Amino acid sequence: MFQTSAAQTLALSLGLGSLVLLISYRLRIPAVLPLLITGLALGRSGLGLIDASTLGDASNGGRGLQALITVSISLLIFEGSLHLDRTTLSNAPKAVWRVLTVGALVTWVGATLLARAVLDMSWHLSVTLGAILIVTGPTVIQPIIRRIPLTPRLNTVLASEGIIIDAIGAIATISTLEVALRLLNPEVPSPAANPALVVIGMAAFRLAGGGLIGAVIGLVFARLMRRASTRGRESEQHLHLLAMGGCMSSVGLAELLAHESGLAAATTCGLIIANARIIGGQELRRFKEEISSFLLAILFVLLASRFEVRQFAAIGPREVLFLAAIMLLLRPANIFISTVGSSLDLREKIFAGLFAPRGIVAASVTSFAAMEFARAGVPGAERLEAVIFLLIIVTAGLASITTRPLARALGVLAPPPNAVVIVGAHRLARDLASALLRLNIPVRLIDSNASRIAAAQAAGIPTALGDATDYRWMEEEGAPHDTGWVIAATGNRDVDAMIARWGVGRRDEDHVFRISDRPADPRPGRAILSTDIPLAAILADLDTHAAHVATWPAATPPGPDAIPVAAIRAGHVAILPANPDPTSIPHDATVIGIARGPQPVAPPSNGQDPARPIPASPN
Repeated sequence: MFQTSAAQTLALSLGLGSLVLLISYRLRIPAVLPLLITGLALGRSGLGLIDASTLGDASNGGRGLQALITVSISLLIFEGSLHLDRTTLSNAPKAVWRVLTVGALVTWVGATLLARAVLDMSWHLSVTLGAILIVTGPTVIQPIIRRIPLTPRLNTVLASEGIIIDAIGAIATISTLEVALRLLNPEVPSPAANPALVVIGMAAFRLAGGGLIGAVIGLVFARLMRRASTRGRESEQHLHLLAMGGCMSSVGLAELLAHESGLAAATTCGLIIANARIIGGQELRRFKEEISSFLLAILFVLLASRFEVRQFAAIGPREVLFLAAIMLLLRPANIFISTVGSSLDLREKIFAGLFAPRGIVAASVTSFAAMEFARAGVPGAERLEAVIFLLIIVTAGLASITTRPLARALGVLAPPPNAVVIVGAHRLARDLASALLRLNIPVRLIDSNASRIAAAQAAGIPTALGDATDYRWMEEEGAPHDTGWVIAATGNRDVDAMIARWGVGRRDEDHVFRISDRPADPRPGRAILSTDIPLAAILADLDTHAAHVATWPAATPPGPDAIPVAAIRAGHVAILPANPDPTSIPHDATVIGIARGPQPVAPPSNGQDPARPIPASPN
């Protein structure tokens, strides 16, 4: 065994943890299990290179490790809250708030009874374990649902639960632990009121007090961040500093009020800033995600290093039965009870009922509770860590392996993004947008020319007035969240190339198109329309009625002089490259494109016109 120090422990935890994170990202797997294995291998049960107790924990009379855990988890929760804006939460508001309230209570009571009956734990340990199991695991859930697109309602419920309920569960655990330790200490007078009411009161005080402080700080710093976001590119660093200042100030002031109420403050502060419509918020989220990655690495390695593998020797049939009951009975009961009357359908409820991996918050509060109970001489305290670590390993492992197959089997995978963004609101773009809208394809036109935008709005087309070469504006305001296709059609080669470059970063090369007058063009994106006819010529033909935008029904191919632009099949659109091979267009797809000749008069409603045009929007 090696002699360890606090500096060595921190440095190795962060350094090796970061490498494990990188490898996990490259392998596209959740980092939880690799980080736990790394901590076990380098900690007490392995080489002894990392020793979390050198940072100061309850076993040696210090609180340094607990302080690091509280601050780190606050930042993790704050980062997650930045993704919960008003639009996201509106997808399933009733289900979200019921899962956070009714669902938390169902889990707490159910897990307490299961721990008492199956594990034969004392009531003190059982109630504490029940509170710990309220939390899920945003550090596991977020990477999975960002990689595997779920239906918007289901995604909102799981993401919101994973972020917000961690503060609720951690506060419930600390409140329960404090009351349990009072009852176990004969030198401390027992609470005069019912212990359950005391726990609820303490938890409510921490949630309400921390939430109020987080709200006030969040409003103040959101205002400062809005002002900073108007100062150009130099504002990016200012936003990062203000966000960090707001989060940590709210946590510090809330901790002054009551221990662990800082988690509620960080959650509320993050939610307010997320809904403040701050330009540059996308970069802020990416910055916070990077910080969260480092914190995730160091916390998992540190906490796993404390755990001794020999504790798994206590795992027997009782523990296995308990975990099975938590995963297969209690979690589904939680979801089905708390989502009665919500917008979630049966398949979404089944998926949510089988998806509840635990992560760093469960590990951290368990470690703290186990240390406190052990210091108080409570027998069986070490079983808490064994049960929770086993639950983390099993649930995180199953989630990383079964999420996509389960989502596919239940039909809860979100369809590919289908919205079309066209940059350039000229006559051709307006006519194409109108044709797409007639077929229920979401479209948005973007232009910096106010008169063009006004003409598009008069035709009933969704628009955004702004500079599409400003990537920050495009991320925050310009492009809708469900952007599936990007068409750079300004006619300016350099501008179109910049827009295409942004689109490739947002989607991929196959979903980004731009005007091109060259058969072989090395710029980003694919060419659209025709490499033989410049955009100016097409616009002139539209103005002189030498061409028009038309729609060809399925099984009716466009004429040889037509320029196909989009094919719609089963409600999904596919933008077509320049000079497409006619055989590549599905025969059962409706085609939108440019037809030569004047626009024909629409036939009577009971007639059939194989090339019935969409009425043109105003010039």
